[in-house]
Amino acid sequence: MKILLPKEMLNRGRSLWGWTEDEWLETIKKSGRDRHFVTAVAYLLSELDGLHKLGRRNFVFCCLAYRVFGRERLRALFSEVREILLSWGYRERLAGIYVPRVLCELLVTNRSPRLEDLTLELIETVAQRRVTPMGTWCLSAISKVLAGRGIISGPIMRIDKPKRANPELTAGVPEKWA
Repeated sequence: MKILLPKEMLNRGRSLWGWTEDEWLETIKKSGRDRHFVTAVAYLLSELDGLHKLGRRNFVFCCLAYRVFGRERLRALFSEVREILLSWGYRERLAGIYVPRVLCELLVTNRSPRLEDLTLELIETVAQRRVTPMGTWCLSAISKVLAGRGIISGPIMRIDKPKRANPELTAGVPEKWA
């Protein structure tokens, strides 16, 4: 990182805070072992909103969230959300592993470590960027927690169609209802 950022500034003829989002993403991609440090610099010095374009989404967002918001603060927040979800009957793996990863994405995207700052619009924006069903299920679970605490008006509902219909389940059911 000590060499990469000054070299990139020299090549571009501009200081770090003058870079475009695409320039930051390009620099992050070629930063190698220092990727997480360069990502944190980009996040703090710019309006970078394209981190979801980097791939390995949860890894990028979790590492950045811990660096920017602090490990202890996030652990307390994850524990609070986990306890609520477990009390509602969610499984430990979803509540304790997957939900915190997606919650990191929400917090980083919103640029705030507070649940109270999350909005329904933000959750829907992040949901549109998701490519896996697990991420959308987690967003739905998080939105239920937020709605339960009165932070948002109501949860988002994610109902994914099954990949193949089970003929036994739809036998005798009118097509409109199936």
